[in-house]
Amino acid sequence: MPKLLFFFSLLCVSLNIQAGELVLDGIYRGTNLYIQNPRLGENEFCVKEVFINGEKSEMIPKATAFDINLSHLEENTAIRIRIIHHDGCIPKVINPNAIKATENFQFGSVEAENNQLKWKAKGEKVYGKYFIMRLSNNKWETESVLECKGTVGENVYQYNINPLAGLNTYRIKYLEISGRSYSSKPVDYTTDIEKVSFYPKRVSSTLNFSREVKYQIRDAYGKLKLEGLGNKVACNELESGLYYVTFENSTEKFFKK
Repeated sequence: MPKLLFFFSLLCVSLNIQAGELVLDGIYRGTNLYIQNPRLGENEFCVKEVFINGEKSEMIPKATAFDINLSHLEENTAIRIRIIHHDGCIPKVINPNAIKATENFQFGSVEAENNQLKWKAKGEKVYGKYFIMRLSNNKWETESVLECKGTVGENVYQYNINPLAGLNTYRIKYLEISGRSYSSKPVDYTTDIEKVSFYPKRVSSTLNFSREVKYQIRDAYGKLKLEGLGNKVACNELESGLYYVTFENSTEKFFKK
C-alpha cells in the first residue's frame, strides 16, 4: 500500500507541472492589457509566465489581477503575447479589444524587373511568412520563404530572382500563423537567356544539355528514373525505350537505344 500511495503522489505532481497557454496577437495602441489571475492556493496563482514578442516579462505580480505593461513598445507595433498558465485554470483578458488588429491583409503593387521581384503589402501579422513561387510545368513551386516585417502600415519588399530562359511567371503567397493565406496576382518576367537544348534524341549512353540545368527523366509510364543537376546525364542503366526529360519549363522525349 505505501508503494501505491507513493506512485499516486508522483502522478499528481506530474499532472500539476503541465501548463496551458493563451496566445494573443494584435497591435499595441498605447494601452496595457489587464488580466484576471485566479488564485490556486495561498501563494499560488494561475499565471506562470508572460512573453511579449518572444521576450519573457519579469513583472508578474502575485495577485488576482494585474496589467501587462506594454509601454516599452512603440505605438502601432505588432505584438504577440503568450500567457503560460497552470492546468485547471484559465486567466481572463479583461480588455482584449485594446490590441485588436483592424487592418486586413492585402497586396499592393507586385512587379518583376531587373532580376528582382518587388512588392508592397499591408495588414501583416506577427510571424507571417511570404512564399516566392514560380510556375513550372503548370505547377506552382516554392523558390524561397521570407519572414514578414509584421509592422503596421505598408511594408516594401524585394527579392533577387534567378529566372530561366524565356517567359517566367511568379506569384507571392502570404501565410498567417493562423493558417489563412493570400496570393498575389501572377506577374510575368521575360529574359533573353539562351534556351537550354539537349542532344541526341536517340541516346546510346549519355544525354547532353547545352548548359548546366536541373533535370528529371521519367519512363513512358511517368516513373521517375533519374534526376539531378548538370550538363551530362549517364543513361547506361536505362532500358531501351521511350523516355521524357523535364528541364526548366520544358518536357521533351527521347529514345534510349
